[in-house]
Amino acid sequence: MHCLLLASNRDDDDGTVVSVFISDLKKKGIHECEVWTIDAEGHKQWERCKKNPGHLQFIPAKQFSFEHLPEAFRDEEVTAKLVVKYTSLDRPPGYPFHNYGGTDIPHTGSGFLYCYEYDEIYEYFDLNYMFCPCPECKETDAPRRQWGYVSVYTAKHVVYDTSEAEKTIVEVNFNDDNQDSGVRILYGINAISVSNQEEWTIMECVTHDRDLWVKLYKTYSYLLDLKDRVHEKYWESPSRLCLIVSHPHGWIKQVTFGKWIKRRVLQVDGNGDELSAYAYDTATCKGSSGAPVLILGMRGAQNGHRTWLSRHHVHSGYKGKYNVSGVESERNVEPDDQADSDGHGSG
Repeated sequence: MHCLLLASNRDDDDGTVVSVFISDLKKKGIHECEVWTIDAEGHKQWERCKKNPGHLQFIPAKQFSFEHLPEAFRDEEVTAKLVVKYTSLDRPPGYPFHNYGGTDIPHTGSGFLYCYEYDEIYEYFDLNYMFCPCPECKETDAPRRQWGYVSVYTAKHVVYDTSEAEKTIVEVNFNDDNQDSGVRILYGINAISVSNQEEWTIMECVTHDRDLWVKLYKTYSYLLDLKDRVHEKYWESPSRLCLIVSHPHGWIKQVTFGKWIKRRVLQVDGNGDELSAYAYDTATCKGSSGAPVLILGMRGAQNGHRTWLSRHHVHSGYKGKYNVSGVESERNVEPDDQADSDGHGSG
């Protein structure tokens, strides 16, 4: 990660905040995971928060509507799905908590869920020829055959490797303070893709809930289509809108929006594609690490250069007065290019 920063060759703005943050993340563990002690449940940490007392900029996802957005973006067809994200929490200990290594002190973060496309979606779930590999099924004499894979895209410092993924549970639909109303549990089983440079992890999970699995699959398919339409609609927009959906303090899902302030280009390849990171004023708290950071509008304004985000950035932490994303690739495209829709998330 340090070598990549040393090779940086362009800032769209002064990128000092972003570059210092990414360096410090490795050395000092600046992050926004929430560490839970015995008496520190999500709602208690929410009430004790010093970064955002009262959480006035946070909108519960269940109450969020397009009217909360700036007037220029009140397009119900577009914005209705930008906030439909299933986030993960209750993560086990991991990087950058090296001093907690080997302990079972839990920390929480957020993530974006998606399901890959299958030709026969129902047949895949109902006729699985392998036993479910989740911890629950491994400990029973009657493991399930009806189950499906779900992937979670999050920050690497939330789930560092497979040893942590195997001890991670993901709560889906935690949208109000009644955790028994609609909350579903996924079991982490593997960290299938980990990026050291870009500071993200793709964690593989399983679910026995057929209806949830189908819903996630259909929602993700819709988001891929929506992403292209949003890209086309706001191609020329000078907006710096930045929206984040997360579980601050391991508490109910919240939506916040603001503006991205700085964009740091860390590397440019031969095609003009860029590795970039953002600093923004969108409100976050501990527990927001790994949450999707959704950027709207034209990004690279210099010399008419524009980029298209094939998947979203993840929130990583803060430095000074700005919050900061992880690093992600942005494609150099022309207005009539077709954006690639096989990425791991929706941006």
